[in-house]
Amino acid sequence: FFFSSLLHAAPSTWLETFSERVKSTRAFLKGFPKLTHLANETLDEDSLLVIAEAAELNIISIHTEHNYLQQQYLGNNIWYMVRKVDKFLSLGWSSPASEKVIPAGSNFTWIERGVKKVADIPILYIGDSAFVKPPICSAGYGECGSPNAKRYIESKQSFFSALSADVKSRIYYRDYPEPKRSLLPVHHLDDIFRDEYHGQFGTVDTDGRINMTSLLARCSILIVDYLSTPYLQGLLGNIPMIVLFNQDSYYLDDNYLDFFDDVIAAGIFHTDPVSAADFLSRVVDDPNLWWKGSSVQAARLSFLERNFGKPEELDRRIIAYSNEKLG
Repeated sequence: FFFSSLLHAAPSTWLETFSERVKSTRAFLKGFPKLTHLANETLDEDSLLVIAEAAELNIISIHTEHNYLQQQYLGNNIWYMVRKVDKFLSLGWSSPASEKVIPAGSNFTWIERGVKKVADIPILYIGDSAFVKPPICSAGYGECGSPNAKRYIESKQSFFSALSADVKSRIYYRDYPEPKRSLLPVHHLDDIFRDEYHGQFGTVDTDGRINMTSLLARCSILIVDYLSTPYLQGLLGNIPMIVLFNQDSYYLDDNYLDFFDDVIAAGIFHTDPVSAADFLSRVVDDPNLWWKGSSVQAARLSFLERNFGKPEELDRRIIAYSNEKLG
């Protein structure tokens, strides 16, 4: 155990190769003598070293938020990212806890624009995998760790058990892609679920070769069972959607206990998988009849207005910073 832990406790990048990495980083920055601002979306090891060395040269570091909302979760790592940079450009939300957080937007391709929708997938189900442990300790990973893995699989089993064979046969089940699935140890309950249910669906996609945005453009209704990027794509793309929200896994910070209340009340988020299955069975033949309702659209738009800015706002700020016109 001791020797295997050294990879994480004392990686070679901190010891044997650290001096060389610092040297090459300084040489890289030296090649841009007029550099005043540094914009970045990732905080991997190399990026953090560049940010640290840039700070020594009084270069301002700007972090642009990834395509994922996490400020509402207990144990989120926004605090960690904010303390590493000078400015944090969020997807569009503001924070009373830090002046560094600046509402902006995102240039991520959430949905395909200008593509004529051909709804040849009656029900698109986007699922995650249950993992042995989370990559970081955050309630935003509601399928990771044995207790959460068990709750996650049980929720899916309850949902699909409550659906008729006819409805299940109309499902295009997009599983978590195998290349990504192999990056973390998968919980054994996930394989049990696959063996039990994959044969009941009309189509099962495990390799992820078809782009997510392409699939979204082809579905009549979307079902999402984890809270990462897909449900945001559904809301932004105005796609009829049901989200299975497991409140026993996704713990909310005290300041955000009402974060999902509007979308729960509108029937977009469901806290009971059995009632979610019943709801799907009732709306599946014409999901737009429900989705286009004024209360559903009001809840969707309210959620987006609180959390998302326009891409042009992000562009405006980045350009303004590069021209040193924004403080």
